[in-house]
Amino acid sequence: KDAELVNGYSPGGAAAELGITRQGVMAAINRGLLDAIRVPTPAHPGCYWIITPEALQAYQNRRKGTLKAKLAALKKKKAEGSAK
Repeated sequence: KDAELVNGYSPGGAAAELGITRQGVMAAINRGLLDAIRVPTPAHPGCYWIITPEALQAYQNRRKGTLKAKLAALKKKKAEGSAK
């Protein structure tokens, strides 16, 4: 019932939004790159993981920034190599 009170994605739903695997989502959570809420379930062993839309958006923005930085570094390296 508590899991229903929070709007968000399951790890599988977040994976579909990000275009990565569920295991990739869990790895990002475990590394601290993606924020998630752990909701214990009294009826079943274990818990639910919920990723809020805000956390998913923040992760996507950080990923885009990282990719842009890597691309810029590659372009700079290529330009330096052809300038010699």
